[in-house]
Amino acid sequence: MQDKYVADVGDFGKFQLFRYLFHQKESPFNGKELSQIWFMHKGEGEETNDGKHIDYFERMMGTDEYLEHSLLDVIMRDKREVTELENLKLLPNAKFFYTEVPKALEDRYLWLSTLH
Repeated sequence: MQDKYVADVGDFGKFQLFRYLFHQKESPFNGKELSQIWFMHKGEGEETNDGKHIDYFERMMGTDEYLEHSLLDVIMRDKREVTELENLKLLPNAKFFYTEVPKALEDRYLWLSTLH
């Protein structure tokens, strides 16, 4: 995950799914905790179109108004930072982890063991 992806169409879909699963009364996930582990990394080192997929709002209007307005506000304020997603309280009972992923595979095993 990189900050430049925050509030793009991928985030909208992910948060909409989690909000649906964890808020439906009949859902077995209702009231459970969710851990959102951001696999943070610095990027590819080159400019790409990644993270620029933010033209989805018109197509999604009315599906989850709080989510729509929250993500649109992040884009309008130019606060596309991963920590903003936690600050929005889009997922009650969620735990967020932001530690950058190590490049070496053996270091990743140690990194994963620290995320509980």
